[in-house]
Amino acid sequence: MVSVDYRLAPECPAPAALKDCITAYAWLAEHCHTLGALPSRIVLAGDSAGGGLSTLIAQQLTAPNENAW
Repeated sequence: MVSVDYRLAPECPAPAALKDCITAYAWLAEHCHTLGALPSRIVLAGDSAGGGLSTLIAQQLTAPNENAW
C-alpha cells in the first residue's frame, strides 16, 4: 500500500495535489517491480478529497490532457 502525502490547499492551490498524485503514480508504475508488484495491479482509492483525486488520476491515465488542469 502506498499513501501519497500531497500538498494541501490553501497553501498550495489546485492543481498542486493532483500533480503530486500523478507524479507519485508515475513513480510507482516505474518502480513497482522493485516492490514485488505489477503495474497492472495498481489500484487507486481514496476517501473524500482522495477519492476525487483518484478519479482525476484515472481520467488522466485514460485520456491525458494537461491543459484540463
